[in-house]
Amino acid sequence: MSCCETCKTPRAPGNTAAPARPLGGIVQRMTLHLPSFDLALLSAVFLVSVALLLARRPRAASPSLRTWTLGVWLGLGALATLGSAGSSLAAAAVGRVLLFASLTGMTVAVRQGFTGQALAPREIGLAAAGALASALALGLPLPLSGFILGGVLAVVPGAGAVFLLARWRDLPGGVRGLAAVLGLTALLALWLGAQPASEQSVPWGHVLALPLLAGTVIFLIALLDRSHAGLSEQLADDEVTGCLNRRGLHPVLQHTLARSQREGQPVAFLLITLDGMAQLHHHHAPRVIDSVLKACAQRLQQRVRASDVVARYGPDTFAVVLPDTPPEAAAPVAEALRAAVANQPLELGAGASVSLTVSIGVSVSTAANRWNETQLYQHAESARLSAQTQGHNRVAVAPLL
Repeated sequence: MSCCETCKTPRAPGNTAAPARPLGGIVQRMTLHLPSFDLALLSAVFLVSVALLLARRPRAASPSLRTWTLGVWLGLGALATLGSAGSSLAAAAVGRVLLFASLTGMTVAVRQGFTGQALAPREIGLAAAGALASALALGLPLPLSGFILGGVLAVVPGAGAVFLLARWRDLPGGVRGLAAVLGLTALLALWLGAQPASEQSVPWGHVLALPLLAGTVIFLIALLDRSHAGLSEQLADDEVTGCLNRRGLHPVLQHTLARSQREGQPVAFLLITLDGMAQLHHHHAPRVIDSVLKACAQRLQQRVRASDVVARYGPDTFAVVLPDTPPEAAAPVAEALRAAVANQPLELGAGASVSLTVSIGVSVSTAANRWNETQLYQHAESARLSAQTQGHNRVAVAPLL
């Protein structure tokens, strides 16, 4: 069969493809069966909706996940309504409103989940006006109606993308991906609005649903990353004192040592053990011991710089990391911490207090010895034991070697 005969072949029922167009001397034809496309897209949206619904079953599910789930369900309703609208003006209007509400819900979820900001009353009013405008645009001539619908649908995801891009440096990678998806959705809506109606073989809702499906996956990944980060922070904190624990101090000390060795700056490490804690454990309840540890941690934190790090290193031991602190400055800092604990009783609440002393071991990593984390701890521990052997309530500094 010749090329001309092929072009004259009657179109099969249900085939909504545009007429063949010559491209580079070759006639190309692409056939899109809309019922099959509808079924695949609706199935995908439905499965994503069910997954989101199951993901938010725990009572601790975040509000942003609930909002995103609502947005996906509204999108599912928009696809179903627009797909069955036919020539019904009312169904088309409802479908447009649902589509706009879906985009709004997803954008609000991103803003809610990763910046902690909800919509202001003024913004809610603008969103309602946008939904109404998308429906009223149906009464206008086709070119103008398309322009208005494209502009209205682009406003919400576009505003969400701009909102996130303004905070680009403070956002994790997954949220940056969401900003890209929202921006792409806005550009796609504008592009659809500029297309002649005769060249639009696929309904708007179907086209806009594709990037939003990808956005759902990115959204869930970003939420998972944030949950893992929050869990890591919880595991790194000591629940009694609120300081970092030994696990949380490990990456901080590693990073501080790596930076200081690159820049040739010293890092001091202090191990501080509370003297006489065995007797306190014997005579007081655990809640009193917790109060002692918490009061001691607060006393230490009040005497160090904002750049210094205080951590609970053991049951009765604290560690302090002092960046950019040479040996001649580390010993006076340790002595000031010792005096801060010994010279004033620790308040336990309800008028109760306890007097304690501490023994402190000091080690310093310099450009000359370049001690790693293990060596820094070993030398500080040796100095701490020396301070205890010499009678407690004193500071001992490890030799620099």
